[in-house]
Amino acid sequence: MSIKNLRLINATTALGAVAIVAAAGLSACGAGDKADAADGTTAYCHDLKEMKTYFENFQGDNPDISKLDEAFKRMHALADIAPPAVAKDWATVDHEVDAIEKAMKDAGITFDDLVAMQNGGDVPDDVDLDKLTAVGQEFETLAGGEFDAATAHIADHAKKTCGFTLPLS
Repeated sequence: MSIKNLRLINATTALGAVAIVAAAGLSACGAGDKADAADGTTAYCHDLKEMKTYFENFQGDNPDISKLDEAFKRMHALADIAPPAVAKDWATVDHEVDAIEKAMKDAGITFDDLVAMQNGGDVPDDVDLDKLTAVGQEFETLAGGEFDAATAHIADHAKKTCGFTLPLS
């Protein structure tokens, strides 16, 4: 694999991890309990707050990619419990996470492989390079369009309903 392609994968992997975490809005500060328990929002807001510390691993210019596997699991969990007001938005986020996981599987790489590539450029010998490029392309889909609209709505809902301020810049 060329250095140029490796740098693209490393940059997109880092960008993707940051975007996913921002999408989840789990770097929230403070919380309120304004939610109505009848639609599951109270539990959702509670889980969002509980996960805050974990997801702070992805803040800044050097996100901890070693925790990306767990971040994906938590994204799926939040999508599963999202209240009706943000269920469609979380379905969008969850769909993108699924697409990245599928692309990784198709390429024959693991989350540990992503960490190795980010840290030292070590690409496993049995990886399909064309499919590895597709992984980077899946991460790039996290920037823009439907995904951005979904994350913006999640952030707005969290602020109004949960009392969380979500920095999504």
